[in-house]
Amino acid sequence: MAIGADGPAIAALGTTLVARTLPAGLATGSAVQLMIRPEAVAIVAPDTPGALAATVVSSSFLGEKTEVQPGGVPAGQRADRAAAGRPGGLVNGIARGWRMLSRIVALGCVLALPAVAADAVREVHGSSDAYAEAGIALAWGVRRGADEATTRVTLRIVADPARYPRVEAAGRDPFTQAERVLLAPAATRGLADLAIPRAHFADFPRTELRFHGTGGAAVVVYFLGVPDTTPEFASDAALDRYLDERIARARSAAGGKP
Repeated sequence: MAIGADGPAIAALGTTLVARTLPAGLATGSAVQLMIRPEAVAIVAPDTPGALAATVVSSSFLGEKTEVQPGGVPAGQRADRAAAGRPGGLVNGIARGWRMLSRIVALGCVLALPAVAADAVREVHGSSDAYAEAGIALAWGVRRGADEATTRVTLRIVADPARYPRVEAAGRDPFTQAERVLLAPAATRGLADLAIPRAHFADFPRTELRFHGTGGAAVVVYFLGVPDTTPEFASDAALDRYLDERIARARSAAGGKP
């Protein structure tokens, strides 16, 4: 990072970005954590000068936009493209370029000193109605109510307390950064069910599950909206049986990790 006449300048991803604000304690040469809104990443032709070459790993149509996940770029980087219909020209495996829109980033970029070392926090995008890895298993289900107002989305969280002694959950608006606590930081008890009104996801579409491990390491598993494959049930008993079974299948697919 360098501080110039136009403000803090950050060299990242093949270009120079100008930030509007600078946290106290930073100076020229400081290492920073750069957080950029996905819509500030332009998807361009792979031979565009200054673009970061990548291959489309996945593209998810989310109604008003399409989220595109590139391969071969820093972890967590993605781009949002406004869309009136399903994506065209963004099939998996196709070469594309990723270029930062410095003018837009200059208005919305936030710099922050991370609470823990950057390499100690691992972020995972959960794209299905279940996710599992060593020490973590998650599954989604919907308990259908008499109407939309009484319909609840249940997110079952199973975590190994020895590996992740604390867990928390929050819903976030990725555009305004507003956040609503779904599960306050608490000691991991093995299993927890979050029952969330389905209407919640219209205001807070991003759900983050934050697993705090020993030694400062952490894993954040995030979902955008309710996964499309999430089934609905008419009774609590049927939902509970399904979540148990779905957790078991997710663990099996992940290699039987506890």
